[in-house]
Amino acid sequence: LRNFLIELLPARFKYKPLTNMPEDESIEMVYKYAQYFDVPITEETAYLISQIAEGSPFYISAIIRSEFEEKNLTTIEGLTKTLEFETLSNTGEIKATWMEYISSALPRINDRNGKNILLYLCQNRDREITRKEILEKLKLNMTDSELEGKLKMMVKADIITQGTSNFRYSGVRDNIFDKVFRGVYEEEIQLFDVNTIGKEYNEKLMEYKKKFNNLQ
Repeated sequence: LRNFLIELLPARFKYKPLTNMPEDESIEMVYKYAQYFDVPITEETAYLISQIAEGSPFYISAIIRSEFEEKNLTTIEGLTKTLEFETLSNTGEIKATWMEYISSALPRINDRNGKNILLYLCQNRDREITRKEILEKLKLNMTDSELEGKLKMMVKADIITQGTSNFRYSGVRDNIFDKVFRGVYEEEIQLFDVNTIGKEYNEKLMEYKKKFNNLQ
C-alpha cells in the first residue's frame, strides 16, 4: 500500500516508524496478556519473554496466546519449546505471519540466489553488508546492478532493511525472524539441523536469565 501511494501521490506523506516497546512496557504487556488469557507465568519467565521478543507486541502476543498443546511458560524449557513451535510449525502464528511477508517477496526473487542472499543477511544481521561482500562471499553469477535490483525488491517487501547508504543492507534484526526463514529454506541451501534452532533459543534465554539474576 505504501509503495502504491508513493507512486500515485509522491511527496504527500510523512513516515514515522513505530519502534518496539521499552523494557518496562513490554514486561507490563506480558503480565496483562498472561492475566487476560489465563496463562501461568513466573516473574523470571515474564522477563525472559519480554527480552526474547525485544519489545515486539506481536511476538509477545503470539507467545502468550500460542496454541502449542504442551505450552508451559513457567520454565525456560517450556518457553523454548513454545518458541520452537511458533517458529517451525505451520500452525504457529509467528511463522504463518512471517511467511506471508516472505511469500509476497519470493515470487520476484524465488531462486537459489535470492534465498541464499536473504539467508546470508539473516546470519549476519548484527551488521550492515555491502553488495561487494555479498557478491564475493556467495560467489554470485550476476552483476552488481542485478544484485541491487534483487535487494531493492527485498527492501520493498520489508524482509531486509536499507543500510546507511544504497550500497549497504542488513537482515531483520530480531531474535526470531531469521529462525523462521532458516527453518523453511536453509536445508535446501546448505546443510542444516533444525534442532540447532531450539539450542539457539535456549542459549539466548540462559543469557537473559543471567541478566535477570543480576537485576535481582
